[in-house]
Amino acid sequence: MAGFLISSCDGLSRFKHVSFTCMENKLGIKTIELYVRSIDKRVVVSDKEGMWEINPVSLSGDRLEAGDQDLKILVNLKTSKVQAMTNDLFYTLRCGKQEFEM
Repeated sequence: MAGFLISSCDGLSRFKHVSFTCMENKLGIKTIELYVRSIDKRVVVSDKEGMWEINPVSLSGDRLEAGDQDLKILVNLKTSKVQAMTNDLFYTLRCGKQEFEM
């Protein structure tokens, strides 16, 4: 019975925060943060200049797509592989992942 109760709670989270801390890269991206609540999703990117929000285009299964007019990001949420495109240049970033769910 206890195993059933624990496994039944997987879909009941109200808030999820996934943070990707990236190693030094040519784009200067330091972190990519995904905030998921039952009513909305936000993606915040930080670099040496500061922080800005980009539009979450798609979040399904283990894949996040986000972007604005200057930056497009594709993240595999399982493997932490981050791909970014800006000015028609394509980069693969090495990032570590931390996840918090409530």
